Amino acid sequence: LPTPTDTESVILVLGDAPAARAAPADRAAAAEAISARQRALEPGLASLGATITFRYRVLADAVAVRLPAGRLEALAALPEVRAVVPVTFLAPAQAVGPTPAPAPQSAPAAPAVAGAGPVHIALIDAGIDPSHPWLGGGMGPTFPIIGGADLVDGDGDPRAGGGDPALEAHGTQMASLVGSWGLRRGAPRGRPPAAVPRLLAYRVVAPEAVGGRVRPLARSDRVLAALEDAVDPDGNGDTSDAAAVILLGLSSGLAAAGTDPVAGAAAGAARVGSPVVAPASDRSWLNNI
Repeated sequence: LPTPTDTESVILVLGDAPAARAAPADRAAAAEAISARQRALEPGLASLGATITFRYRVLADAVAVRLPAGRLEALAALPEVRAVVPVTFLAPAQAVGPTPAPAPQSAPAAPAVAGAGPVHIALIDAGIDPSHPWLGGGMGPTFPIIGGADLVDGDGDPRAGGGDPALEAHGTQMASLVGSWGLRRGAPRGRPPAAVPRLLAYRVVAPEAVGGRVRPLARSDRVLAALEDAVDPDGNGDTSDAAAVILLGLSSGLAAAGTDPVAGAAAGAARVGSPVVAPASDRSWLNNI
């Protein structure tokens, strides 16, 4: 039997359609209605010792919870719960096998854009090091990275944690690629400096002890929360401030089976105008995006 201190984390998929499926003008109201129904579920969760760690409204009607081991059947019996999905891990994507280096080439000319507003690109990956030269040496409105969030520590600073920097280098590598090519060389001609595309960085990767080793991995409940933040940065349910593109630098460790909230959220992000760019893979969850 599990010891009393053992806990497990799951995502509870609830029964309503996410706010992303509403008309754009109705999404804020739909998100608030979902919040009200989720708050009504809290007493039942508390009676089972469950603690809500994340809430999802725009891309999924779901909550992530942590509860004592051995109580999943009771959780699944709640009438509001449509599915109980274990929290799984995604890994920073990397090429497998020898990959020839691309031939040097100049960036293609971008079309002129007159009067366009700022475009934000969301990067969901490991923490970033804004002091890197390709990232401009800092973070803020005048740098390639203007902000983001840390879904590991639960704050607004997407910088890498204080452990082994090699475990979180992937986020800086991805941000540097985008910062060097997409933001500096490929920025559309005719944009004023304030309208040049900028990055919002979301830290979801952290050292995790899995299989007897400490590895850099991203929990699926954090990835889902980052996708929510990317399409609704101010948390009001209105997706008019959604990122223009979401870069998900992660790959699934296991092929998905049954309900996959992350794949569903990626499809929802595209529905609100934030297409998700993910690594090429033969994993079935990517085929569902």
